[in-house]
Amino acid sequence: MKTIMKSNIWIFFIAVTMMSCSKGEDCDPNDEQSPCYSGIVQGNQLLLVEEKVNGVTDISFLYNEENQITTYRIHPKDGVGESTAVFTYNDKGNMISATHSHAGKHVYREDYAYGTDDKPVSGTWTYPHGVVNLHFEYTNNMVLEKISALNGQEYALNKYTFDSKGENLLRTELNTDGTLLSIMEFSDFDDKNYRMTGFPWKWKTYSINNAKSQKLTGAGVAGTSIFLDHIWKYTYNDSGYPTKAEIYDRATNKLVETREYIYKKAN
Repeated sequence: MKTIMKSNIWIFFIAVTMMSCSKGEDCDPNDEQSPCYSGIVQGNQLLLVEEKVNGVTDISFLYNEENQITTYRIHPKDGVGESTAVFTYNDKGNMISATHSHAGKHVYREDYAYGTDDKPVSGTWTYPHGVVNLHFEYTNNMVLEKISALNGQEYALNKYTFDSKGENLLRTELNTDGTLLSIMEFSDFDDKNYRMTGFPWKWKTYSINNAKSQKLTGAGVAGTSIFLDHIWKYTYNDSGYPTKAEIYDRATNKLVETREYIYKKAN
């Protein structure tokens, strides 16, 4: 159970931070009649439907009539074992549950309870063989996420730090069993619209602008460590959303990867 928890925390965070329909006959960014047409006029509110990495679809989203994400897909590079999350919301538009599956098999379910505002105060992650509790604390510009088993044994203490206005995520720190798992730092934000539109975990992993500098320090396999220091260079459409990001290694100035963003108009 503990190993599953650690793996899910790591996979979820990398998918969230290092980041509807996929491109097809009914969703072509080059087709003016398509909802994903990339030549959208200035001033439109857009919804991200697909992100590509080096020309290959990495993640995709489906939305409901309220412009809320209903399905989030992580597409495997080899085409095998797609991961999917399906979301439900309360009357205020806050995400209250997410059901996760991998390769068609159920993995776990997230459920959240809210207080008087739009931020959850508690939650549970329910696995086939156990349940863990989540408790959230909000202090100044920081969110503390405590994850523990039902018997009170602590699994993780995660910290999410925002800027003074609470608008852009500056730093995340993930700790499992008292061991630092990873730190991600975001800085040098643009003044454009955030590319990850309508992301359901908005209370802890959301920004209103795009970071042009990202750093990752993490624990690797067999005692190794990971350190990434990247510069993100964006190209924008007329509505002020990134359509492309070229990611460079800061030390060598070499291109690491290219990301493309495909949108549709919001309702």
